[in-house]
Amino acid sequence: MGMGTATGTSTWKSDIAFALLAALLLLALNAQQGFPQLANPAGDNDSLLQLVEVRDLLAGQGWFDLHQYRMGLEGGFVMHWSR
Repeated sequence: MGMGTATGTSTWKSDIAFALLAALLLLALNAQQGFPQLANPAGDNDSLLQLVEVRDLLAGQGWFDLHQYRMGLEGGFVMHWSR
């Protein structure tokens, strides 16, 4: 009854927009604090290899292609982590 009116529609749309904006703001704040730690050269081996996987994914490697071609012997090897 109230949801079919123009004011009800604009209210829930503005609520969704506000919630989405708040979630994106929190995500940006967490990313700002966490990404420098992820790329820390003093990080452990697992974190650095996971960062290599993310960089390969962003460079165009397929989602289901878990090979690390730059690691190990010629041809690389399959990583044991999932994406």
